Amino acid sequence: MVRLLPCRNRLFAGFISTHLLILWTTVCCPIASVHARSQLAHQAPEFTLTNQFGHQTTLHFPQPTPISLLFSDRHSRSLAGPWLEALTAIPVPIRTITVACIGGIPTILQPMLRKAFSQDKPVLPGWNDATARQHGYSGWFLLVLISPTGRIVTTKTATYSPARLPALIRLFP
Repeated sequence: MVRLLPCRNRLFAGFISTHLLILWTTVCCPIASVHARSQLAHQAPEFTLTNQFGHQTTLHFPQPTPISLLFSDRHSRSLAGPWLEALTAIPVPIRTITVACIGGIPTILQPMLRKAFSQDKPVLPGWNDATARQHGYSGWFLLVLISPTGRIVTTKTATYSPARLPALIRLFP
């Protein structure tokens, strides 16, 4: 047991230590999490991932065009598909990067899973989901729109509807 306070009574010291730990995890950690999310809204993290064909994709700034990042797990592939089709069909040039959030897959199974991905569109497997979490992914599905300078313009977790697309296109100059 970690003793946070010098005290002769072990029971009392344990009680105080436990309550300080609870206070830290319920009050201080969420405040730090909110601060991290507010920082995330300003600048997109740069990353390098390898797609199912073995080619590396690096995202760094500045870029010549806006970027859309689609993060989804196996349960939300149906949400990512319509967004991907809509973003590739719009007249504004947007670089679209799809990241499969498949953290927790043992290393020995990764080559087999890499071959299971679609062979016509590149997909970046996020084996440990670190890149996804850096962009605010917390499970299910996340669309992140990033300006050419690297500023996160907006994030969406909603299903695609044609009514949402014009509003997203207007976010870019």
